[in-house]
Amino acid sequence: MQSISINPFRLLSESWRFLLKQPALLSVLFWLLIAPAVLLDMVRLYWPESDIESVRRIGTTGFIVAQVVLAFLFFWGFASVLLVGRRMVKSMAGRSRTSFRSVRRESLRMIFPLFFTSLLRAIVTLEWAFLAAIPAMMFLLGSQTCRATVSPFISAFGTFVNTGTIGFLDPVLRKIPMRCGPLLIALPLLLPAAVYQIRTAFFGVIVVSENLLYRDALRRSRDIVRGRTWSVLMTILVMAVSLYAPSVILSFAVGALLQTASPDAVLFGAVAKDIVYAVATLLFILALTAFYGKLRREAGRVEEVVPEME
Repeated sequence: MQSISINPFRLLSESWRFLLKQPALLSVLFWLLIAPAVLLDMVRLYWPESDIESVRRIGTTGFIVAQVVLAFLFFWGFASVLLVGRRMVKSMAGRSRTSFRSVRRESLRMIFPLFFTSLLRAIVTLEWAFLAAIPAMMFLLGSQTCRATVSPFISAFGTFVNTGTIGFLDPVLRKIPMRCGPLLIALPLLLPAAVYQIRTAFFGVIVVSENLLYRDALRRSRDIVRGRTWSVLMTILVMAVSLYAPSVILSFAVGALLQTASPDAVLFGAVAKDIVYAVATLLFILALTAFYGKLRREAGRVEEVVPEME
């Protein structure tokens, strides 16, 4: 299969123009992407705590339920963007419009197929990742020095994910190459898992636009990308960096605010980060959908020129 060159910035530009022609997407952006993300940050910042055991248990349960509900809403937004964006698989014109109400209703039935296809993809990726995990675990079990470095790294990484503060992570990262050098030899064994993730990157678009579910959707994505893995990876990376870099910068800023600023300033920074992240996510999904449409049309032309052998 021949490799094609697709400009990632042109994909982003086409996605932006498509967004402007679809008012329903602006409602999806606000109600199902920005609002859940902001509420999730507010829950994390202001969820009440208590020293009373019974109240603490109820609080912990409520906190988990709130996170699950808000994550569900965000995933609903993901399905809604795919539903509107599926027009880009066949045409970039974007003239056909639909209401936010109909988008919500139709995308609701796509949530579980998308979720379980995503779960299946994660399971298969983990199966490939075991090629690296098994020798890595054997080395960790035999090296007390490396274990003493990896445990603080996991803790520091968790702090970085929750707060955006990298200060705890930096000193630990410097120790890993020296104390866990042999562990890095297992990293190339992660290549099959990485390739599988790249080749199945279009599963969501396929579930919504072609009505293929679970393993069939993953196979369809894999077949479209095979032979173009490197170019697809580079295009996706350029789009992701271009869109999410501002959100990452704001995350670091919010992490710094957590150390010095008032709660109101922290909330303001978190809201700004959530808005930028939500817009980036919407445009990334649309760009990925447009990318798949171009790959599919190119694959169709190749199949017409080179008929399948019987």
